[in-house]
Amino acid sequence: DVGHTPFAHVGEDALAECMKPYGGFDHNDQTLRVVTKLEKKYPDFDGLNLTWESLEGLVKHNGPVVRKSQKKSHFEVTLDELRHKIDLKLDTYASLEAQIA
Repeated sequence: DVGHTPFAHVGEDALAECMKPYGGFDHNDQTLRVVTKLEKKYPDFDGLNLTWESLEGLVKHNGPVVRKSQKKSHFEVTLDELRHKIDLKLDTYASLEAQIA
């Protein structure tokens, strides 16, 4: 998990608590931001230029993305930004290729 904090989920819980005034922390969101925006491997575009299947696997490794409240999470905001570039079919389970990517 690229976006995981040190000490895995325990570290994520601690960071989420510290970041609560700023909207919290979600390793799924951080992973997606790293691979689509933050990493600057190529001069012509942001991110790592991953395949559709790889992105789908990252986004949906817990199953379909379901909105849980009226207020959008950071993860949902990042997904909205990505949706303009690629349709990851968020309401479905990840494909077999995505699950092993």
